[in-house]
Amino acid sequence: MKLIASLMRGAAVAWPENIDAAEFLRSADAHGATPLIAWQLRRHPEMQVPPEIAAKLESSARAMTSLDVVRRHGVDELLARFADERIPLLVIKGAALARTHYAHSSLRPRCDVDLFIDRQSLKRVANVLREAGFHEESGSGGELISRQRMWVRIDAMGVRHCVDLHWALSNRQRYAEVFSFAELWSRGVVLCGSDVRMPSPCDALLIAAMHLAGHHRGNERLIWLYDIHLLHGAIAPEELQAMALAARERNLDLPLDSAIALALRWFGDGHDDEAPMEKPSDLDELVDDLRFTPGVRRKLRLVREHLFPPAAYVMEKYGARSRAALPALYVRRAAAWLLRH
Repeated sequence: MKLIASLMRGAAVAWPENIDAAEFLRSADAHGATPLIAWQLRRHPEMQVPPEIAAKLESSARAMTSLDVVRRHGVDELLARFADERIPLLVIKGAALARTHYAHSSLRPRCDVDLFIDRQSLKRVANVLREAGFHEESGSGGELISRQRMWVRIDAMGVRHCVDLHWALSNRQRYAEVFSFAELWSRGVVLCGSDVRMPSPCDALLIAAMHLAGHHRGNERLIWLYDIHLLHGAIAPEELQAMALAARERNLDLPLDSAIALALRWFGDGHDDEAPMEKPSDLDELVDDLRFTPGVRRKLRLVREHLFPPAAYVMEKYGARSRAALPALYVRRAAAWLLRH
């Protein structure tokens, strides 16, 4: 990871001996770093990377650029539809940062576009997505454990376009309602027309920190940390101070500090000996969610949604064709969970 992080920021490094080239390329791709490294190599020819590896990075990056052009065109068309319908929404996470904090959007790989909406707009948004040729995939849970839905469209060229539709910023109970849509919208930056926005830089940094702490704790994927590095570096000191105070008021100071520390560790002046975040178990996350879920009925509903996800999701997950198999599949799912703990 250290080598990949150094190359992402354009640092001159001595290429290690006996490195497995195939493993390096796989790791760079898994960390979302391939196009950024290829771009840095074009900008800094003095970077000492073996020619055969540089050529493979460049080839992969060119393919990703072509795919990005197609997908970005599809996103622009979809956002224009929402703007025409005057439906307020926020483009969040990688899809937004690719347009603002990277030299070209293809340098920030992403498999979908994340949209944050007001819960009251869900039916209108769904109608626009259907009219644009998208269909909703089977979800893994009810309203308490999943406040998002994935919509997918396959275009005439066979390219998969995905919209991850959120009406809360996290599925973790402690973070789900930290910010309302209206609050983030009021501070948002215009992206398309007057009704399609992206979060302010400070809000985008807080969202990135929540995303890391709530859904990917223990997973130090470098492109997510590079997002945080870019966001943190572009915010004025006085704004950072104000954001830190706001984070403390909402119990986000620890996730924010941890996210910034990790970004500094890999892309700034952090120390390599800092302990990585430990990935929580499914049981730990459930206990934490129950702690932040008010009321006995809602707690019981949360447990039920975990134990009995929608039948369509279970059948799709296990490849079942008949609903008669559902009881056995639910037992299999519960047994697998117990074995993990």
